[in-house]
Amino acid sequence: MMKSITSSKYIALLFALFLLAGCGFHLRGILKLPPQLDSTYIQSDAPNSAFTQILQRLLIANHINVVSSPDQATATLTLSDLTTTNALTSLSGGAEAGQYTLYGSVQFSVTDNRTGKLLIPPTMVQNTRTFDSNATQALSAQAKINDLMSTLQNEMAQNIMNQLAKIRAPTNPTSS
Repeated sequence: MMKSITSSKYIALLFALFLLAGCGFHLRGILKLPPQLDSTYIQSDAPNSAFTQILQRLLIANHINVVSSPDQATATLTLSDLTTTNALTSLSGGAEAGQYTLYGSVQFSVTDNRTGKLLIPPTMVQNTRTFDSNATQALSAQAKINDLMSTLQNEMAQNIMNQLAKIRAPTNPTSS
């Protein structure tokens, strides 16, 4: 009896894995980024911001050499208009804090430094998060805001990485 339970669990696990693979589910791994980004300079209005640091870490994790000067770079990733805010969007009974909405946005573009060609034109990435707050737990609400803001910025940076992965590698014309 024990062996049949173990076997049926094994078969169910295999079935679930095939189902996930069949629907296109894949674990997030290293992105295939084009060679134009091999050495990338990040030009930012806020070079020391948490968002810029997150994006830099993602680039490095995806085998991109982030350089400190545009002269050393094959591409320039320009970040501008970085905005992260939170706002009270509704009050609960008794005029206590109820629901907060966190907003994040950044504009980015990518230029091939060798050709001067704009690989990605100025593009806005935006994200929001909403959560309910309890006035009796003010300290935990601030911790929740900080945690959600970090998640929001990570998602925005991952969105940019996905856009970078869509850049087409240059094609070499073949001579006849």
